Amino acid sequence: KLLQVLPLLRSGAASQHAVSDEELALACGSHRGEPGHLETVANWLRRLDLNGTSLRCAAEVPEGLPAETAPSRLAHNCSGKHTGWLTLARHLGAPVERYLDSEGPVQRLVLDTLAQACGVRLSADRVVIDGCSAPAPCLTMTELARGTATLLAVDAGAAERRVLNTMERHPWFVGGTGRFDTRLIEHTEGRTLSKVGADGVHVALLRDQGLAVAVKATDGSSRASEAGLTHLLVELDGLAPEAAAELCDQTVRDDEGQPVGNVVVRPLSSRTA
Repeated sequence: KLLQVLPLLRSGAASQHAVSDEELALACGSHRGEPGHLETVANWLRRLDLNGTSLRCAAEVPEGLPAETAPSRLAHNCSGKHTGWLTLARHLGAPVERYLDSEGPVQRLVLDTLAQACGVRLSADRVVIDGCSAPAPCLTMTELARGTATLLAVDAGAAERRVLNTMERHPWFVGGTGRFDTRLIEHTEGRTLSKVGADGVHVALLRDQGLAVAVKATDGSSRASEAGLTHLLVELDGLAPEAAAELCDQTVRDDEGQPVGNVVVRPLSSRTA
């Protein structure tokens, strides 16, 4: 999402439609669907003369609310990203109902931006459909880290700097109450930024070191990806050990909440058959 949002900024769409830093943080993030998230997305859509029905992500029940609560497209964790693309469609004069078309002007800009940043050629067989119904590139962890690192390059433009500064200043809009990404950004006062992905993918940017890292838990679990990412951040001086212990509880508990084990991060070379 940190790369998918760049066309919104580079094209002038964000300026034309007065996209705020809070709205941009939502477009970069995966929010919990808390009231402040929903209100921000709804107000943004209203300025575009659109509403929640214009979004092509699925309707979801906000986290922490009863299952019988009415699902809403605004509550989908990707609604900010989708609203950013609708803003880009408005700016380009493209049909808003086709903003997810992989061959349309919006997604062509997005996919070309990703391909250039990650140093890949995105042939048709390397573009699939994400869980939020959007076109998504198939990338290796090296390609993903390389692309994310372009945000930190010394010659990065104003769009890249605004993405990083926005995440630093508005971490709650990147995730939400209790979310790993929000807490990490707050712990490091924005010196280290992170963004969760689907199925155990996570990226982080160490701004002081000029480094980006990407991890993938092969079982798709956030427990493994967060533990692995936290370990790497400590090794790379992007996170203090005491902060890591508070940020990522690696205790395994039974159904009554009693500790029964711990998640341990070991280098591959130390594993035994």
